[in-house]
Amino acid sequence: MIFIQSQSKDAAFHFAAEEYCMANLCDTKDVFLIWQTGRCAMLGSNQIAQDGLDLEMAKKEHVQIVRRSSGGGTIYTDPGTILCTCITKFDPSVDAKEAGRNHLSVPIVAALKTMGVNAQIKGRNDVLIADQKISGLAQRISKQLLCSHCSLLYDANLSILGNILTVD
Repeated sequence: MIFIQSQSKDAAFHFAAEEYCMANLCDTKDVFLIWQTGRCAMLGSNQIAQDGLDLEMAKKEHVQIVRRSSGGGTIYTDPGTILCTCITKFDPSVDAKEAGRNHLSVPIVAALKTMGVNAQIKGRNDVLIADQKISGLAQRISKQLLCSHCSLLYDANLSILGNILTVD
């Protein structure tokens, strides 16, 4: 496995790094990236910015807005969020969501449990503690590669998160 830990806090840089890794590094080895961002709202590939985000508040709070190539809803990240990406070969006979959970959500929950945190996987792609979502998983498939990435709220600014995200 190739492990990459970047010092950049620019979300667009990390999504470009995922693309680079998928195009150039995944022929023989899996790639694992761990990263953080500045204040950032990440839109899923098919989202309309105005539907998931208060654009004026994001501007006021100096929140970078980027679109990721994977699906899912808009999320907020900042230096108090840990993000990770796993890129691996994809077998089309395997369920992609299950493969993503096995590569990211399952190990995250196991690590949290070793620290005494009672985390659990719930729904398609969420990790919860006491029924509060702390992590979500998004993914995409390209050229027989599965790119799964997740965020893990550790010490994120929940006030800004609550002010800029407009969810149902």
